[in-house]
Amino acid sequence: MEMSRFIAIPLFALCVFIGSCSQILLKKAANKGYGGRKIFLNPYTAIAYFIMFAITLAIGLLYGTLGMSEGPLIESLTYVFVPTLSFVFFRERLPKKAFIGIGFIIAGIVVFALWG
Repeated sequence: MEMSRFIAIPLFALCVFIGSCSQILLKKAANKGYGGRKIFLNPYTAIAYFIMFAITLAIGLLYGTLGMSEGPLIESLTYVFVPTLSFVFFRERLPKKAFIGIGFIIAGIVVFALWG
C-alpha cells in the first residue's frame, strides 16, 4: 500500500527537522570538548548518529512516494532549521546574510508549492 502525498510531505519535513535536531546534538558534543575516542563514544554523538541513520532510512522510503523533484526541496529546510535551533539552544547570532538566505529558501519553497 502506497503512502499518500498528503501524509508523505509533512512526514518528510518532520524527518528533516529531526535530522536537524541531531546536528544540534553533534554540535553540543563538539562544544563539550571531548578528546580522543570520546569524540565518537559520548552519548550526544552516539544518539545523534543513530538518529541520522534512522532518518536517512525513513527519507529513503519517503522518496518512493515523493520523487526526486520534491524531496530536495523539502530537505532544504535543514538550512532553516539548523540556524534557528542554534539560535534557540546556543544563542548564536545569525548574520544579516543568513536571514536573507533563509528568506530565499522559504520563498523558493513557496513558489514551488504554488506554481511548481
